[in-house]
Amino acid sequence: MSETSRTTSGNLPPAQPPASNGMDPSGAAPTPERKRRGGFARFVKWAVALILLLLIGAGVVIYVYLDPIVKRTVEKQATAQLNLKTELDRAHVSLFGGQVDLNQLRIASPQGFQAPQMFTLGQADVRAKVSELRNDPVRVSNITLNQPRLVVENNGGTFNFKKAMDLMPKTEQNPADKSAPLKVVIGDLTVKDPTVVVRPGQLNVPGLTLPEEITISIPTVTLKNIGTGEGSENGAAIKDVVMQVITVMASQAANSGKLPKELQGLMNLNVQQMAAGLTAEARKRIVEALPGEAGRIVSEVLADPNALLKNPGEVVGAQAERLKGQAQAEAEKRVGGALERIGIGGGSTQPASQPATQPGDRVKQEAGKAIEQGLGGLLNRDKKDKDKKPNR
Repeated sequence: MSETSRTTSGNLPPAQPPASNGMDPSGAAPTPERKRRGGFARFVKWAVALILLLLIGAGVVIYVYLDPIVKRTVEKQATAQLNLKTELDRAHVSLFGGQVDLNQLRIASPQGFQAPQMFTLGQADVRAKVSELRNDPVRVSNITLNQPRLVVENNGGTFNFKKAMDLMPKTEQNPADKSAPLKVVIGDLTVKDPTVVVRPGQLNVPGLTLPEEITISIPTVTLKNIGTGEGSENGAAIKDVVMQVITVMASQAANSGKLPKELQGLMNLNVQQMAAGLTAEARKRIVEALPGEAGRIVSEVLADPNALLKNPGEVVGAQAERLKGQAQAEAEKRVGGALERIGIGGGSTQPASQPATQPGDRVKQEAGKAIEQGLGGLLNRDKKDKDKKPNR
């Protein structure tokens, strides 16, 4: 062996065999603390993963079952409180967005009216925390009713919305599942781009011909602080909220300027009678939301809320006199124009109380008598209906 080889090998430590049994090359055992730390970290990771899976699973269960629960609750509560079949195609609850979407709501017409549904709604956007949906009353920051549609139908002088009010239970009604009647507190209730379809029926006014339907688009309106006023400390019932919306829409349509005076007056009579059956808080919210003539019609009820209930003849009679004058003037105008076109007389200054001598005057007076008889029959029928009701 050369000198160089001896020198190099003499300076190196002896070679160690590779470790094949997990031992440290020096022969020492592995550090116990390092193994324990690695096992605890894996345990924490698995625990976190398991918790996440449980949360996701719970969220899926809630997502799957909460929507049908809300749908059934809306249908059962509205049907029981309104005494009208109410259907909802779909409800969707956003767990993290604080919103509930209600799609395709339908409220049936009262018996005796032809329209299958009195009120329909494509979509309602409800802003509320999921936790507040379980409160009593349910608290909602705002609701937007998008493009609701109200069918107003006349049958013998009574409109379907007034009939619906008459048929509502006078006391709180539990749904079929015996759950407590639902009440709500709503910050803002916006009725956005509503439409009212008026079916005037037969008015029996000479010279007046009406189409089967009159479609009226009315302005957006917002009702505020529903279920928070005096007498509503526990919120407003579903039926009161629905009737407030219907009253607002019917009143706006009646005073839109798109209906003949005869039909406008008759609708306003029904609106006032309906408003008299609402709570004082509901009437106040309606008046605050309605502008102009529509608000005045309802505000007249506030002066004596029980007038229509105690003595409807006086209130209806006063409104009927106003309606009769409007209707008679309108009828005479139409009849006079028709007579002039066929060459029978023109305008006349002869008082209506004196016997008519001219053909045109006779026709006008007969038209006025027909109007009086029609309105008189309506008032007498209401009086008879009232007399038939047993005293309680």
